[in-house]
Amino acid sequence: MDEDSSKLNVFATGLRHADTNKFTMHIPIPTYLFAFLIGNFEHRKLNHRIGVVAEPAEIEACVKELDELETYVSTLEKLIFPYEFREYNVCILPRSFPYGGMENPIYTFASPSIITGDRSGTTVAVHEIAHSWTGNLISCRNWQNFWMNEGFTVYFENAALRVLNGEEYYNVSSIVEQKMLLKTINEFGKENSFSSLTPQIGHGNPDDAFSVVPYYKGYTFLTYLEQLVGAKPFLELLQRFLKKYSRKSVEWHQFRDEFNAYVAEHSIKLSEEVHWEEWIVKPGYPPRLDLFKSTRIDEVTELAKHIESDPEKFDTELGKLLADITPLNVRLLEVLLHLCQETPVTHETLKRIDGKFSLSTTLKNYSLMTEWFLLCLVNRFGDVIDNVEQRLLSKMGRMKFIRPIYRELKKYNRALANTLFDRNKCHYAEIANDLIAKELAKE
Repeated sequence: MDEDSSKLNVFATGLRHADTNKFTMHIPIPTYLFAFLIGNFEHRKLNHRIGVVAEPAEIEACVKELDELETYVSTLEKLIFPYEFREYNVCILPRSFPYGGMENPIYTFASPSIITGDRSGTTVAVHEIAHSWTGNLISCRNWQNFWMNEGFTVYFENAALRVLNGEEYYNVSSIVEQKMLLKTINEFGKENSFSSLTPQIGHGNPDDAFSVVPYYKGYTFLTYLEQLVGAKPFLELLQRFLKKYSRKSVEWHQFRDEFNAYVAEHSIKLSEEVHWEEWIVKPGYPPRLDLFKSTRIDEVTELAKHIESDPEKFDTELGKLLADITPLNVRLLEVLLHLCQETPVTHETLKRIDGKFSLSTTLKNYSLMTEWFLLCLVNRFGDVIDNVEQRLLSKMGRMKFIRPIYRELKKYNRALANTLFDRNKCHYAEIANDLIAKELAKE
């Protein structure tokens, strides 16, 4: 064995046999959840069941950032029921990893974009841990029922973050996700099957249908059901459903039947009939968009209107949010920067903001970085192009961040978009390259 190969460590979906590279998975799982990791990685245990895996140069920063994993797991256990996979580890992968995370049991894969130095990206870990019940313990029967994995997981993720970060965070985060959902549905087209919770893929590539729709439209539907029956009964219903179908694959009709049976057994009077087909099969917007309210969102919405008209007020409030990067403030900043993209902003204003707050060079959170760069590109502010490449496109392969940047670059300067893609595609996974290339090729 040469010097380099002697540094390779092996991790796989399962529990490791002591001092070997043999792993046993004691719970049946679908094949798409099996994964293995081989490379120069170090494993660091945080307690008897929680650990972190990362490259040696990154392990200390990753352990520091993820030191609340036990809190995340125990919070979800209190909401659902005890964790059944015995161990839980987060593996921070190289930058080419195209997703925020992948819920492989016991060894979850995660993007290095979640390691920001201020814990503002670790909500991804809560989502992936929640998959240990919804997606891993029960799984969707086919990809038309993919929302059964993701919508349920977002529901439990947000329920846990509601406990950890508070009611205001919960409402703000839910509204942010709803805005992302509506934007995606508009991009697909409201009549497009891909905007349905049961997309008709046919003989096409399922990757083309991948979006936030199953995540946030599914979550919106579950929240609607929760508000119909009450939070406590709905949680009890979900626990019953998960226990009944544990270690099985499911489809939405089974959940509908379980819901109706629970409502009948407990004589729950619903204020309105649940139109399951309209929510799940019909494409377009969710039937209800009024489930979440937040005065903080209203304040940020009003502030966005003053980016040009009252620069002193805008800069003061922006500075307050940037000075205290709490989970709530990160969400509010996302909303603010996103809303500012909806109306024209002058180059002078963008230059003023960047000069005062150095957003192009100092932001650590990749969601905020992406929204800032999109705001600049939407307004054709070319001064940020070098930083877009140096801080984002050449550093991160997570599709959530790089795909919208390339889409906007194409509108700004198609030749430049292709040049930047050709120069940086070596940093991306094959799926990211395929999807970006298709988008850049469209007329």
